[in-house]
Amino acid sequence: RVDRALGSTITLSMSQLKSELENIYGICTKGYLEKRELAMALAQARVDATSSATGTDLEEATNPDDSINVSFGMERSFFD
Repeated sequence: RVDRALGSTITLSMSQLKSELENIYGICTKGYLEKRELAMALAQARVDATSSATGTDLEEATNPDDSINVSFGMERSFFD
């Protein structure tokens, strides 16, 4: 789910990513240094918001393979 959402966020500028994260989702962006980190955070926020809006339990909606470590900007490895 996050990978699908990432496709629409990666094309945005850094200022657009920051603006949406801060103004729509209330997420502070001061700790994000790279565009990919911001894009991943926004993709996750969009997925979470969609799950909440549809009444889907987030634990059920989140596939463990979609997990990301946004604070370090690293995706989960297939070899973990």
